[in-house]
Formats: sequence, C-alpha cells, structure tokens
Amino acid sequence: MATCLFFNIQVIPVNSKKNGLIGVDGYKKISEKLAEVTTLKKTDKKLHDYGVRLKRSEFYMVPINLKPEPNYVRGKLRRYDKVDRLNEFYTNEQLYEVPQDKSATTKRSEFDFVFSYENHILCIENRGGKLPQPTTVEEVLIHFFEDIKSKFTDFKDYQVTCKVLKEGAAIERLEEAERFGKIEIDISYTNDWRDIEALEAFIDKESRDSGIAKTKLIQTPAKNGEINQLPNVTKAYLEIASKNGDAKIRYFDKFLKKWANFSFKKFPVKIPVPKKKDEEKAFHIKMFQKIREAMDRTRIR
Repeated sequence: MATCLFFNIQVIPVNSKKNGLIGVDGYKKISEKLAEVTTLKKTDKKLHDYGVRLKRSEFYMVPINLKPEPNYVRGKLRRYDKVDRLNEFYTNEQLYEVPQDKSATTKRSEFDFVFSYENHILCIENRGGKLPQPTTVEEVLIHFFEDIKSKFTDFKDYQVTCKVLKEGAAIERLEEAERFGKIEIDISYTNDWRDIEALEAFIDKESRDSGIAKTKLIQTPAKNGEINQLPNVTKAYLEIASKNGDAKIRYFDKFLKKWANFSFKKFPVKIPVPKKKDEEKAFHIKMFQKIREAMDRTRIR
C-alpha cells in the first residue's frame, strides 16, 4: 500500500481580462512537452543536468520516464545526488573518478506520479516516507512547469502556482474554539474550482476577474483582546486556502486548556493507494482515480 499526496498546479493568466484559463488542452500541451523534453534529455544523457537542486540540500529532482495518456501524464520524479569522485574515508585518497561522458549518483529515490489535465492535480507517491516536504515539492513542480511554459508563446503572460491539497476536516479543532488571536490566511485564486460554496466562489471569481494573483487576510483582535469566533468570511478564505493557499491561526484549545498554533500546511491530504509489484500502469490508474476523492477532502463542511 502506497501513501499519496496531491498538488494543485495552476497556470494562470497575469491579466485575466486579456487572457483566459488554459483549460484541459493547455495542461495537456504542457505535459506532453515536458515528456518530450525529458525523454530527449535522457536519450542524450543530459537529464541529470536538467534537474533542480533542492534548497539547503545536496539532492536534485527531475521528472523521468513520462508517458502521456488521453486524460493524464504519468511518470516518476527522481531524487538524486551528484558525485564526480569517491574518496577513501580516512586518507582522502581518490578511489574512483567518474568519466567525463558519464554521470553518477550514490543515492537515488523515485516517486511515481500522475497529473490530471482536467483537474490540474498531481498525485504523487510518498515512497518510504522519503518524499521531500510539500513546500519543497511545490518549488520543484513550479520550476519545471515554468520552464516548459516558457517554450510556448501562447503562455508568455501566464504564471505558475502550486500548493499541496489540505484536509478541510483539519479546521474542526478551530470550529470548536471560542477564543482566537492573530489569523493569517494566504490564497491565490483557483482555476475555476468546482464544488465551492457561494461566498467562496464570489471571493475566488472576483479575485480572478480583478487580476488579484495573491491575497493575504490578516485579522487581529484589539490590544489585550481576543477574537471570539471564526467569521464566515474567514471560513470562506480557509476553504480556498485548502486548495490553493495556507493559513496560520492562534487559538485557545479548550481541551488542552492552553493557547495553540494551527498551521494548515501540517495537514496535507494523504490517501492510501493499493500497489503491487510489476503493475506500474495499474498503480498509476488507481492514483488517477483517487484525485477526485482528494479534491473532495479539501472541503470544509
């Protein structure tokens, strides 16, 4: 059984009045180009140099073995290090040097993924719990989508956003609270996300129509005071943040009887997916089928 996380990748217009959403065809075009570019670089043995280095890490990540399907692209995200020589531990004597026409790694992990053209959601396997933190994966996905997007003149005036999907049920602990301190919520507008309530849809659409790429909601009580409930507008922003944003909220936990900090990014949607050896395509189909469930789990009921 594999555990999967889900990332909402969006290619959105800088000027929403001038340009529309790229839709299924746009995401398919970018995915197919990414498959083409990575396949060519693998053939030329230059894929290891195409990888992006992870922040504060010796590791890199790069997409590999991408296979476009009618409704999604499937493949793997490889994490690896780069070495050009091996030295003896005690004497530092050089034991091996990598030839110039070769590439070498001492540590390598691969994570299966599926990206839906319709929902622009990427489902990725957290194999052995070795997948980097969601914020790191977000940066990696933005990097490659930005690179491929730049190869199309049609998408010149677009930008890429990416956020891990978060469990809407996580705010139950907030709904039970009656005392709040500072509330901070960051959101980007969504690509016309389905199944959101009227107030959330209004905020989302107005942001999109007005060309507001990012919104930061900050609510604070008076000095030495407290916020005594979560306003409906705050819940609406949290609904959008579960899909394309983040939130930090200071609240008084009445069960623990002390002040606590809520951070939305600590509650990514995680769904188990059955996995059998030597059934890669079947596993990818199951991953694709879990995307709708992941989207439903972001809802704040």
